[in-house]
Amino acid sequence: MSATWQAQLARVFGSHAWPAAKIIINDFGATPAVVRLRLEQALEALNALAQS
Repeated sequence: MSATWQAQLARVFGSHAWPAAKIIINDFGATPAVVRLRLEQALEALNALAQS
């Protein structure tokens, strides 16, 4: 894994408390920024479900 991806994923997973989950990303060609956005959207959706 490249240093760019390692740094991006460290920022994403270090910035929030994530529930135990298996995450598979199938987005060929996505930039690190797009993957970060999608992961943060998923976390937001999980938090919304937990509060409802």
